[in-house]
Amino acid sequence: MRLLLTIPHFDAAEGGAEGFAVTVCRELARRGHAVRVLAETGRPGAEADLVLGDLATAPQQAADFAADLHLDWGLNTPADLHRLGGGTHREYLRLIQQSRPPLVRVWRTVLDACRGQDRRTLRAEAALFARPEAHFLANSPFVAKQIRATAPVAEDHIHVLLNGVDVERFSAERLADLREAKRAELGLAPGDVAFLLAAHNLRMKNFALLARVFPEVCRTCPQAKLVVMGKRQPPMSAPWLVFAGATRTPETVYAAMDALVHPTFFDACANVVIEAMASGLPVLTSDRNGSAELVSPGENGQILPVVGCRREVDAAWAEAVRGLATDADRRAAWGRVGRTIAEQQSIVGYVDRFAALLADLLDRKRR
Repeated sequence: MRLLLTIPHFDAAEGGAEGFAVTVCRELARRGHAVRVLAETGRPGAEADLVLGDLATAPQQAADFAADLHLDWGLNTPADLHRLGGGTHREYLRLIQQSRPPLVRVWRTVLDACRGQDRRTLRAEAALFARPEAHFLANSPFVAKQIRATAPVAEDHIHVLLNGVDVERFSAERLADLREAKRAELGLAPGDVAFLLAAHNLRMKNFALLARVFPEVCRTCPQAKLVVMGKRQPPMSAPWLVFAGATRTPETVYAAMDALVHPTFFDACANVVIEAMASGLPVLTSDRNGSAELVSPGENGQILPVVGCRREVDAAWAEAVRGLATDADRRAAWGRVGRTIAEQQSIVGYVDRFAALLADLLDRKRR
């Protein structure tokens, strides 16, 4: 097939939706598909024919490229298939409001209603959902539910495919030899139990909850350490806190960790959870994360609330962190189960299923 993909930014060095798009394009190219990417910014690579320009020029690009299908990585411009890697804006605003204190919630409701950018985004979103010929790919049942709550999209136009992971790259066994050196680099002692928070947006990923929980846990479990990997350094210092910074080789950081904590307020399908599982780490994640679908409570991790009575929420997270910090056998057992589950989500398997969906959509389009 000849495929046009539109995305605001295309760069293999980025994480999240951008990096995942590059990985998918690489796998599609390996299967013989021709892919042209139209992006506003990005770096060229062997994965695809990259054209930088206005996404509004997609119809002309599709015609010039003789594209069979137009894939849009988000809700950017009319396309045959929109992959919603970040959910819907309407549901995002609603869920984020629920994470705020009551008085702040009232104030932000008024403020958000006055924001022109949000109004324009919601109008554009509604217009794309209203196109009867468009199909939508949710990267989790969590996002599929958001689509249904946002617009009356035909059920057979909503598809679900959880993100894939490079199980060779994210493998504790492959990177085992790097573990001790990386831990020493991060200042972790041999007896420390390192919990990873992977986050560029500390507020969205709920660092504040962990900043309340870890001092309490460390009163009885001083070996528990929180390692933050991301662009922004937490606005505090503490004996239990380590800042790892941003990296282009996150797999080396996973190799040095003992567990993942991901108390996010909103994640369509957090790649960090699947990467951590592939790396053999047990996972503690929130109930507002699409990739929590892969967590079997008590077998490879726990799914915990982040909204509600603060005292109860904090207590639940503190108990979960303390349980892993004091039980090496549980960490190892949950990590093994997580790795097995992640192997079923390999990027190769993902693209096999994705290509089959594209073939079906092309058949429908021709009919």
